[in-house]
Amino acid sequence: RFLRDLMIEDIDLDFWTEPSRLSTPVDVMVPPHKMEMLRTKTRAMNIPYTVLDKNVQESVDNEMKLISKRSQAVDLNGWNDYNTIISWLNDLPSSCPSGVSCSVYSIGTTYEGRSMSVMSMSTGSGKRAIWLDSAIHAREWLAPATLINIMDKMVNGYGSDSEVTTLLNNFDFYFLPVMNPDGYVYSWDV
Repeated sequence: RFLRDLMIEDIDLDFWTEPSRLSTPVDVMVPPHKMEMLRTKTRAMNIPYTVLDKNVQESVDNEMKLISKRSQAVDLNGWNDYNTIISWLNDLPSSCPSGVSCSVYSIGTTYEGRSMSVMSMSTGSGKRAIWLDSAIHAREWLAPATLINIMDKMVNGYGSDSEVTTLLNNFDFYFLPVMNPDGYVYSWDV
């Protein structure tokens, strides 16, 4: 109850995990000016805590330095900014295997004018479709990386990977790697 009340009352606290039941860990990002207040309250209520990262901004800054040093190519095993994702997505149909139709198109434009780009993959018409999207929530940086890996496996595995070949022979696929482009870009810029 204490944590739920804090979640509602204190907008400076960023709950990464929602309080759900007793003895279940809750992750909260606490700004420096609120740390002592939270320490005092948790000690008074005998709630144990552990500081996982003393400076999240420093960790983010270090990660951004690493990202900025790499080439503009998409990183299949890491975070990618919106422009890198869209550039890779637009180039992907040229890698599509024989027998598979791949196309990239926009399903709309966001409030800030960014394209909501989708890639479709099909080996013929009249099949049921599978829709995969990511980055609905702006800070889900790992979700686009996961979807990019799936797309890469689908494009490069058709004809050589029996599971991929079976999937594409039985279903059409639609991929939207960044469903919330404005929020995703904003989360990279702040």
